[in-house]
Amino acid sequence: MDSQTARTTLDEVDRLRSDARHRLDHAWFPLILFGLLTLASAGVVALFGESALGLFWLVAGVGGGIACGWHAQRTEERRGLSRPGLPYVLLAGVLLVSALLLGAFGTGAVQVAGPPLVVAVAYLGFAVLERSVAIAVTAAFLGAATIAIAVIDVAEPTIWLALLFGVAFTTLGVIRRACA
Repeated sequence: MDSQTARTTLDEVDRLRSDARHRLDHAWFPLILFGLLTLASAGVVALFGESALGLFWLVAGVGGGIACGWHAQRTEERRGLSRPGLPYVLLAGVLLVSALLLGAFGTGAVQVAGPPLVVAVAYLGFAVLERSVAIAVTAAFLGAATIAIAVIDVAEPTIWLALLFGVAFTTLGVIRRACA
């Protein structure tokens, strides 16, 4: 095999790998779903107070995770491609448990900023799994914004953070869906 044929073959393998990754891209669904759930959590806090947030996320987090798993499985079956789901499940589980524990047992700024920081860090992990710079940049921005909101001590930080995260995730999900 000459070098030109080898180069052509490697280019074709790269193109096929990229196409398979693109066909497996269903990150838009959890971004939109959890973006909308996060927006709804702002309403929960406004109506029922922060004490209702843990129960909301326990139900919404588990239900949303099941919906995302179901969507991923159906998409992969329909497209005839699959990838290991365990890293996503483990990362989502650590995210949910860590955020709930910080929200329930943290005090002061840790109780308010801890769960969103856990979400931002977990989404950096999802960005690695998805090989997505856009998700990584969004997660880094949200982490920095969480720290800024905690430092400047705004009124109703939980609602502001929920709105910020909800809009950011929903917007990114809609953009990814439009580009899919």
